[in-house]
Amino acid sequence: MGFTLNDVTAVTLFYKTKDLIDLSIKSFRKYYPSIPLVIVDNSDGDDCTIALRDFVNNDNYSTLIETGSNLGHGAGLDVGIRNVSSKLIYIFESDVFMKVPGLIEELISIVGDKTYGVSEIHWVTYDKPFSDVSRDFIERKKMRYIWIYAGLLSKDKYLEFPPLGNDQKTNAFPIGETMRSIHDKGDDELLVDFDLSKYVTHLYGGTRCRYGIGGEGNYVN
Repeated sequence: MGFTLNDVTAVTLFYKTKDLIDLSIKSFRKYYPSIPLVIVDNSDGDDCTIALRDFVNNDNYSTLIETGSNLGHGAGLDVGIRNVSSKLIYIFESDVFMKVPGLIEELISIVGDKTYGVSEIHWVTYDKPFSDVSRDFIERKKMRYIWIYAGLLSKDKYLEFPPLGNDQKTNAFPIGETMRSIHDKGDDELLVDFDLSKYVTHLYGGTRCRYGIGGEGNYVN
C-alpha cells in the first residue's frame, strides 16, 4: 500500500514504573528518534509521571497524556490511539526493549488493505473468561488473538471494531472483545502473524507483577 515511517505514530502506556522508561522508550528512540510518540500515563502524579514529563519536555516528537488515574491496560491504550491522526499505530508496552532497528519498516511492508494488525498471534478461548489455549486443558471454542505487547495497527480498521479496554476490570485480555468481533467476521486477512523475537525482548509482567491483575493492576504487561 506504499506506507512509510511518516504514516506511523507510536503509542505506549505507563503505570507507576519509572525504571522502565530507560528500557522501553529510550530503546525505541535509539532506532526511531523522530517517529511521533504518544505516552499515556495511568499513574497519579507520582515519580513516574514526573519522569515522563521530563522526557517529553526534552523530546520534540513526544506527547504525554496524563489520565490522572488507572484506566486499565486496554482503556489506557485506547485513549492514546484515539489521539493519533496517522494511518498506522505502532504499540509497545512499557517492558518491551527494542534490540535492533528495522522492526517498524518490516511491519509496514506487511500491512495490506484489510489488515487490522500485525503482531504475534496466539489461540485463545472464544468465550469468557478468555485464556490462552495452550494453558487450557478443557476443549473450548477458540479464536486467533493478536498479542499486542508490540505490533502495528491500522487506525481505520481499529475504529471499525470494539475498542480495547471495554472489559478490563475483569480480565487480562485487553483486546478480547475486539478479537471476538474479528473472529465472527470470518476474515483471516485482518490479522497477520509476525515473529517479534528478532527485534524486541518482552520482559513480561513489568507492571502486572508489581501491582497485580484486578483492583489496582492495569494489565500493562
